[in-house]
Amino acid sequence: MKVGIKAGPVNVAVEPHDTPAVFDDTEWEDVAEGDLLATADHAVNVLTFWDDEPEAPSIRGITQTGNHRYRVRICARGSDTRLDGDPVEDYLIQPWPTTNVATPRQIKHTSGR
Repeated sequence: MKVGIKAGPVNVAVEPHDTPAVFDDTEWEDVAEGDLLATADHAVNVLTFWDDEPEAPSIRGITQTGNHRYRVRICARGSDTRLDGDPVEDYLIQPWPTTNVATPRQIKHTSGR
């Protein structure tokens, strides 16, 4: 999955789950899933170049600290829209813990990106 804009802000939401997240086919253009193996003594976080943005700290902490396996679904929309100042791309990151190894898969791809 590619981010549509080369540079600039995008909207990102992180929605951790304890069990597999319900998939909503109506809200998103592109959806992919893959495994994330966290093996560090810190959590996996979303990083931003714009750390001075007030909402930036609220999107950190995708995983718990320590060694864990997660399944992560990433949903996207708006990546085929031209940027004219305000963010036009939306992303949703949905992790949940798992013990199973699974193949990455593209669930939906309608944006043409």
